[in-house]
Amino acid sequence: MRTHWNRSGAAALELLRGPLGLAPGTGAVVNLRDGFPSGPGRSAARAAATLAELRRVAGRAPGAPHLIDGAVLAGTVGGCTAHFEADMLTAREPDGLIRVAEVKSFPKVDDRVDPEQLGAALDQIAVYVLLARDAVRAAGADPELVSDRGLLITPHNVGLTPTLSEACVGPRVVRIRRVLAALPDADEVVAATPAGVSFGPVADTGAEEARRLDALHQIADTVGTAYAPNCLTTCGNARFCRARAVAAGARCVTGPAAVRLLPEVLDLGRAESLTRGAPPTPQEAPAAALLASAGRLIDEAAPAPLPTRRTA
Repeated sequence: MRTHWNRSGAAALELLRGPLGLAPGTGAVVNLRDGFPSGPGRSAARAAATLAELRRVAGRAPGAPHLIDGAVLAGTVGGCTAHFEADMLTAREPDGLIRVAEVKSFPKVDDRVDPEQLGAALDQIAVYVLLARDAVRAAGADPELVSDRGLLITPHNVGLTPTLSEACVGPRVVRIRRVLAALPDADEVVAATPAGVSFGPVADTGAEEARRLDALHQIADTVGTAYAPNCLTTCGNARFCRARAVAAGARCVTGPAAVRLLPEVLDLGRAESLTRGAPPTPQEAPAAALLASAGRLIDEAAPAPLPTRRTA
């Protein structure tokens, strides 16, 4: 579904007619996915084209698009220019209010969406809202022309029929702007990198695989990793970091919900001990009560006897 909708702005326009205030048979779509030469300058060219279309929308120019398909927005991350591709930017009639629309493959079942997937999608929309506001400001218009109400297109139940949801991402925009502003410049990160740390040995395709992997482990031992389950969809090293996290019994392998529920519990081994009644530290006490209760429930539900648990 995601591939189809990302390649069909006309189909998305039909679903979005209501929020955009468009009458049947009306509405202009601009496709910024195609028609740009491949190469290192492609994203920058698409970002420039996106800015030009936003300038037309903000100025209410005749023929200005109601849907920009494959908009690319430029931003500064750690002192470096980065480009981000939004599925769609939309403009409402008659006021030109701009909204971000994203297409996701996870379903909305019985009016419910997986909270972690929804949270990640809304964070993504919030990034695009922030960058779109910056782009509109650069175009000489009021950045508040970009709404903080995002549009999310997902499958309905288990089929491929799309459904539209709306959500306010205003607080997320504020948080993300604060996070981006706090990031150190890339030059500062490079300067702080321990001497001798380099991806050169890892990238050496002429070396044995075991040596390259050892070099990667040495880097991870030196600077650490920050694995999260959503890394699997965005990072080529995610499985490497996940394997290290599993070996260390890190809480992050179970997802952000478990991390939030286990404050001050350093790893899963310690969490398991607390389910068996190990005495908690004062800092572990809130999580320990939940873990001990979960341990008792597991014992009651287990089909076979488990090792005896101590009484807390």
